Amino acid sequence: YQGDWKAAREFNDRGLSVSPSDSRLLASRMLLEFELGNSADGQRYLDQLTEAINLVTPGPRYDQGTTASKVPLAAHITGSVDNLPLAEKAAATVLSAETATPLVSRLARLGLGSIAFLKGDAEAAREQYDKLLPASGSYIFVSCDRVLGLMAQTMGEMDQAATHFEASLAFGRDASYRPDLAWTCHDYAAMLLTRNGAEDRAKALELLDESVAISSELLIFPLNDRTNVLRESAVSAPVPAPAGLSRREMEVIRLVAAGRTDREIGEELFISIKTVGNHMSNTLNKTGAANRAEAASFATRHGLD
Repeated sequence: YQGDWKAAREFNDRGLSVSPSDSRLLASRMLLEFELGNSADGQRYLDQLTEAINLVTPGPRYDQGTTASKVPLAAHITGSVDNLPLAEKAAATVLSAETATPLVSRLARLGLGSIAFLKGDAEAAREQYDKLLPASGSYIFVSCDRVLGLMAQTMGEMDQAATHFEASLAFGRDASYRPDLAWTCHDYAAMLLTRNGAEDRAKALELLDESVAISSELLIFPLNDRTNVLRESAVSAPVPAPAGLSRREMEVIRLVAAGRTDREIGEELFISIKTVGNHMSNTLNKTGAANRAEAASFATRHGLD
């Protein structure tokens, strides 16, 4: 969880030497290898996990819960959804039994929630969201709030998603669970760029910078590549007009922030001083600024200067 891959491999090897078909150990190793971009090794452990889970007596077992929750996490890393039926079958096995423990049931629902996000299935996300909400603030192989955030995003509840992502950020920082923290930064930023509010891009870029810093240090190559692509896209995207400002009003407030007078603004934009004044009046009304100084401050906060 902290990104100490060397120690994680050593402990996992010791476990597998004793129990080479333990689905819990195989699932953990699968995630570790995929996390570091070792696709061939990750696939090898996934294949072994598939064989192992098919030999387990069907029922609401921890093996099934682990498979249900971890295979979708691997799919989120790799971008491949080919193995989601394995997780769906394991989750169904758990949830169809009345004897499933709360923990194993929660693992199954975490898996189904992740699958709903990966498939963009809002109805399935909503079905699992309420049942997983009590898990907010906890960590079961993954920050539950990160999964809840992805589910809320799938449901179209962007503000709700932001609340969960903020909780996931706080948890990851407090616990020093840095790989999950880096993924939370990425997923949160992707949601903000989709929501595209006035201040969302600036916050998204901050989160992407944090994700890149962590993934570079911990050699999480798939995440690092994906985050850099998302960051490049965010930087090149047009800045959304805050507070409903028109293109011309944005040009005026930008020049105000640069210290231009009305006359200088008019000359630069080839409009009359009276028109500049009208645009300025509209801008003050829309931004809630009381004067030019506050308008300039607004422009700076929204990256318009």
